[in-house]
Amino acid sequence: MKDVIDYTDCFEGSLLAQGKERNFLALYRCNPQKRNDGKVGTFELLYRSLSADCQHERDEAWCLVQYAEVNIFQKKEIGALLKEINSDTQVSLFDHFELW
Repeated sequence: MKDVIDYTDCFEGSLLAQGKERNFLALYRCNPQKRNDGKVGTFELLYRSLSADCQHERDEAWCLVQYAEVNIFQKKEIGALLKEINSDTQVSLFDHFELW
């Protein structure tokens, strides 16, 4: 998890919120939402492209948003990630989601 900054304490209700370089990801459980493909998801991934690097837990780099998007996932699509989050191992959202 080199260079991954944990912002989870700054995002109430998030399962995990992390920054790396000029990217930020936060994972939330959400009310069921229908996606464009017709499937219903219950997890929301927030992505933000930032104008400053994430350097430490209290730098608030996650506020400096240039672009943002939200993606909805089904539990079965992120099952491996959820297992890691529920265990006591260190987890990086950046290992599970490709940004580009």
